[in-house]
Amino acid sequence: SIERIEFTPWQQKNYDQNDNDTTSPHYDSPQTQYFDSLGRHFITEDDNKAAGKYRVHQTLDIAGRPTVVTDAKGRAMTTHLMGMQQPLKTTNIDSGTLWQINDAA
Repeated sequence: SIERIEFTPWQQKNYDQNDNDTTSPHYDSPQTQYFDSLGRHFITEDDNKAAGKYRVHQTLDIAGRPTVVTDAKGRAMTTHLMGMQQPLKTTNIDSGTLWQINDAA
């Protein structure tokens, strides 16, 4: 079993064992990660062959922290509100809202 990774300045393709097995129905269906102009990963694309490609998108702030994570159906799965370089509020589609107040005193 062989795994392979291909790099370019704008993307990284990850091939697992099934992607390298010519007899597998998952042959040549890598996961691709896309990078912005600062080299930060912001899109993950899974190739599911006949089922299509699914993209998860991250909106990043200027420091590279994710502020919104959007799933393949276009739903905002997770949103982060930052305050003083700390997560202040996190809202998740499954688990609801979490407030974190650090060193309030």
